[in-house]
Amino acid sequence: MAVIISKKFTLNKIEIDNTSQVITDFTKSFLEEKKALKLRLIIEELLNKISNEFKSEVHCELTIEKKFTNGVITLTYDQKPYNPLLDEDEEFSNQLFKKIGLNPIYENKDNKNIIIFNIEKK
Repeated sequence: MAVIISKKFTLNKIEIDNTSQVITDFTKSFLEEKKALKLRLIIEELLNKISNEFKSEVHCELTIEKKFTNGVITLTYDQKPYNPLLDEDEEFSNQLFKKIGLNPIYENKDNKNIIIFNIEKK
């Protein structure tokens, strides 16, 4: 896999906007415009949920990699284990992910929260 972007940041409103724009710029070549916009909104929502969950600073790292013709977006953040993919309305979240062909994976490894999005080129 070739790393395209690796960005470390402290979670705040400005960085949420900047990070979602970076993801949009990358996914333009992989997804239809409408799906790229939905992915951006999903990432923004997840980052906001993470930010709202913790009172202290949250240190994040965004890595975007290219694997053959597909993309892999990995979001890693510190703090206690917290899966923002789980929602009060989990059925809605799952349907939203399926509509744009995503099946994000959450794991907590070495005291880091990790969310992985595999994006197939369309």
